[in-house]
Amino acid sequence: MIKLETVVVRYFDGDFLIKQGDSDIRLFILLAGNVNVVKEEDTSKVLAQLKRGDLFGEVFFISRRPRTANVITVGEVIVIRIDGDQFHTLPHVIESKIQEQLVDLLVQRLDNMNNNILPFLR
Repeated sequence: MIKLETVVVRYFDGDFLIKQGDSDIRLFILLAGNVNVVKEEDTSKVLAQLKRGDLFGEVFFISRRPRTANVITVGEVIVIRIDGDQFHTLPHVIESKIQEQLVDLLVQRLDNMNNNILPFLR
């Protein structure tokens, strides 16, 4: 039996779940509420708004680079938080499968971003 410890956590309006530049090893699944993805401290320029069911924090799992954006709660939010140290104790085949899914998610996000930018380049 494989055990992956997760924590269900409640956050409040304006809490930072992820801070740009940090190197923490956490993956989040949004159970309730919304979060905004923003660069730097300017919370008025929202890059994306994530909703229930969305997964975030995946970039660090793929690249091991510092966090690329801030993720800030909009109202009360409940998430499942998966600690990366636990993630890497999984059997390699399962870890690889999850990483494949995360890469697919990143490709989808890149496609969406390109489609949103393309009309401005014409």
